Amino acid sequence: IALYSQEQIRQATSAVSEERKIILDQISSRLELKFNDAITVLQIASKNDHITSPPSTSLVDNKLHGIPTNVDSDRRKVMHDVFETYGIFQNMLFLLPSGDVYINEPFAFQQNMTASNFAFRDWYKDVISSHNTVVSQVVVSKSSGKPNVVIAVPVFSQNGTIQGVLTGSLSLDKIQQRLDQFKSYSNERILIADDVGTIAADSGGTLKGQKASVDTEAIQKALSGETGTITSTINGTAMFVVYHPVKIGQTTWAIISMQSHDEVFHSINVTIAESYAFAILI
Repeated sequence: IALYSQEQIRQATSAVSEERKIILDQISSRLELKFNDAITVLQIASKNDHITSPPSTSLVDNKLHGIPTNVDSDRRKVMHDVFETYGIFQNMLFLLPSGDVYINEPFAFQQNMTASNFAFRDWYKDVISSHNTVVSQVVVSKSSGKPNVVIAVPVFSQNGTIQGVLTGSLSLDKIQQRLDQFKSYSNERILIADDVGTIAADSGGTLKGQKASVDTEAIQKALSGETGTITSTINGTAMFVVYHPVKIGQTTWAIISMQSHDEVFHSINVTIAESYAFAILI
């Protein structure tokens, strides 16, 4: 009887772990697809003739954080059409090779900007030095003031020199909203962290944009490309944690699921208690 109960417990524990790994794998796949789609859209747009044409740099007005809305209208229209058609970006930028803002679409975002040059951003430095598409870590938007992720694509002239940088900012609000749809249990919490451990989305709604302060071991394992489960003590409570890597652009992010160990294994614990009670009776 004891051996039978132990085997039942082992199978049940394995089933719980595998079920949660499958859910995280599904979230990971959809997140990767979302980013890959956004990258493809920007790369196609970056080759549009209006985007690759020489910008009218003399018309940049620092007070407007770029050019007026009625200048270089063909380029802005391409960006506007991408923004409206795909609906995946919070806003889009066309930057000059110097890092100066040329266009921010929608124009309302350009009017609300607190900076006119992005040469200080790591993603800008990376795309200029590598001439390749770059996905940023979680950054605070200079237009909205909210945490987001920037996809930056180099724009080349016909002779192959870099003409500028086309970017699309992905709002983390939409990603966070989707996490609630994937939660299988009411008390489960799901976190997504970028490659340096900054929280990109939190189903609990409190940690987005902050450095990870919970279960950093699981996050580090996921960032190393591992998938698995661990039990960690968080705020005095034993938590069952599942972790999974997410391939985002040129980097690896992490996704973790957390829930009270007692809640996750409640039915198994009941089985253990019943098997002990039955053994005593025998």
